[in-house]
Amino acid sequence: MEIVEAVRTRRGVRKYKSDRLPEQTIRELITLATWAPSAMNHQPWIFAVVENKDFLKKNI
Repeated sequence: MEIVEAVRTRRGVRKYKSDRLPEQTIRELITLATWAPSAMNHQPWIFAVVENKDFLKKNI
C-alpha cells in the first residue's frame, strides 16, 4: 500500500465486536508484533492480553 493511500484511507474505530479472538490468533499476533523494528534492536516489548471487559472499562 502506498503511503499516500494509507494516509487518505485511514479511519478510527470506536466500536468493536464482542466476539473473542481464538487463542491461536492472539499468539500469532504477538509473534508478528515481535518482528517490529526497535531502536538499536533493543526489543523492549511487553505484551498484555486483557479479556476482562470490566477491567478494561475501569482502567482505560
